[in-house]
Amino acid sequence: MKRINKIIALLAALTLVGCSKDDDLSIANPEGTGTFIDQRDSREYHYVSFGNLDWSVENLAYDLRNESECVVYKAVEYPSQSDLDRIRSRYGLLYTYSGALKAVPEGWRLPTNEDWERLQSCHAYL
Repeated sequence: MKRINKIIALLAALTLVGCSKDDDLSIANPEGTGTFIDQRDSREYHYVSFGNLDWSVENLAYDLRNESECVVYKAVEYPSQSDLDRIRSRYGLLYTYSGALKAVPEGWRLPTNEDWERLQSCHAYL
């Protein structure tokens, strides 16, 4: 049960942040949107830009093939494989922290507390 709680807690923190050199925070609305392709599995993900950081708007679905680091959220006790595939496609995977670090696509990273604070400051005037 502890492992599941840790995984669920990490789900909320698995937003990805693209690297940026510019620190301008004078925005209240998204600077832009776009997509990127994870070259490892050719999945397309959408992102939005705030405070000169790109934030993924979708959970990762990259399969590490290691159930101790990532799993499909199972809403029912024994879902079929097609159910698991559908859930993964729609909601992504749940990762442990070490799994999340491995799952991050090249050019992206997990957000820091500072990144979350920057995002919050961008939304302060909406």
